[in-house]
Amino acid sequence: MPSFGPAEPRGARASLFDYQVAALRGEGASLPRRCRLSSPDFVAVLRTGKLLRGRGITVLVPSNRLPYPRLGLVVPKRVLKRSVDRNRFKRVFREWFRYRLGRLSGRDWILRLNEAPLNGGAALLLELDRLIPPQP
Repeated sequence: MPSFGPAEPRGARASLFDYQVAALRGEGASLPRRCRLSSPDFVAVLRTGKLLRGRGITVLVPSNRLPYPRLGLVVPKRVLKRSVDRNRFKRVFREWFRYRLGRLSGRDWILRLNEAPLNGGAALLLELDRLIPPQP
């Protein structure tokens, strides 16, 4: 299987700051369009996905019969009031996912933020790493 994403920044564990810097810089790399869930696919995943719950985040995961993973994000206004904050978390989640593209199997992933993150969201990324272990 080809590798889609770049190597993880700063070794095996990247900090929230690394993801924010990479997301803000752009660095000429973004999540490929084919790796984003479209609206009809989003609804299907919401109906059939396996639910993984963590502190502050919920992950829905069904298989998608494609050779690459796809990502959908839900960051409700009820959780983060300001659009600036919602968009920042979407950029950070996309960057987190992009670094793992080569190691995630052909599944659809919907990440839903359930509560406002403390300490800038670093704990959320650790929770994601716990919920979604990297696959060989």
